[in-house]
Amino acid sequence: MKKITFILFCLLMQFALLGQNSADSAKILIRTREPKDDGNAYFVVEEMPDFPGGDKARMKFLARNLRYPKEARENNIEGVVYIEFIVEKDGSLTNIKVKRGIGGGCDEESIRVVKLMPKWKPGKQRGEYVRTQFLLPFKFILN
Repeated sequence: MKKITFILFCLLMQFALLGQNSADSAKILIRTREPKDDGNAYFVVEEMPDFPGGDKARMKFLARNLRYPKEARENNIEGVVYIEFIVEKDGSLTNIKVKRGIGGGCDEESIRVVKLMPKWKPGKQRGEYVRTQFLLPFKFILN
């Protein structure tokens, strides 16, 4: 029996193919992707985490704190660094790591700035605060 698993938004769909006959149908098992209190984090929630003050405040924070690394400037390195982290139930940021980097010191600079951020407004699912994974892009563009 072959099993194929797809994760689509908040649903885990598992298809079990039952036999070779066209008369046989595919059995579909659906369960919501609900992390228990075992350390898992949501990817999508009803209310996504937010920087205190919203997007405008986050952009202001980044403009004030993010510095273009000297090595990246000298080597004309441009691009987008993607930093992944978890917004905990209390709004603190943990598990900060580079998901996709560009080098030249930009990856390290992006992590440094995320570590400076204040606590976020945590994500909510069914009225309760939950751990939520977040992906934040940092654009490095030379003038």
